[in-house]
Amino acid sequence: MIYVSRRLIITCLLLLIACVMAGVWGLRSGAVTLETSQVFAALMGDAPRSMTMVVTEWRLPRVLMALLIGAALGVSGAIFQSLMRNPLGSPDVMGFNTGAWSGVLVAMVLFGQDLTAIALAAMAGGIVTSLLVWLLAWRNGIDTFRLII
Repeated sequence: MIYVSRRLIITCLLLLIACVMAGVWGLRSGAVTLETSQVFAALMGDAPRSMTMVVTEWRLPRVLMALLIGAALGVSGAIFQSLMRNPLGSPDVMGFNTGAWSGVLVAMVLFGQDLTAIALAAMAGGIVTSLLVWLLAWRNGIDTFRLII
C-alpha cells in the first residue's frame, strides 16, 4: 500500500482551497462586481440571463484558463529544474531569455512589427541558445556543474 504523508494531504487541500477561492474571486470581479451568492446562482442557472452569460461565458473561461496556464507554468518550471538537475535553474539564469530576446530583435529589424515573425524568432532564439548551452556543457555527457558555470 502506498503511504501518503499527512503533510502532503494538508498541503494539497490548502492549495485546492486557495484555487477555489481565487476562482470565485475571479468570477466576482470585473466591470460589474458580483456577490458570491450571485456567482453561484449564475453557475446553477438561477440568475437572470444577462448575469449568467457574464459569469459562464466571459468570466468562467478566463478563470479556468488562468488556473490551467498557471499549472502549466509550474509544471514547466519543475521539468526545467529537473532537466538541469538544479533547484535554482531557470530559463533566465541559463540565458534562454536573452536568446529569445535576441531573436525578437533580429525579427524586428528584418521584418518590422509582424507578430508571427516576432513569435517564431523568439522561439528560434531560445532554442538556438539552449542548443548552444547544451553543446558548451557537453564533454563525454552532460555535467550539470559545467552546465551551470
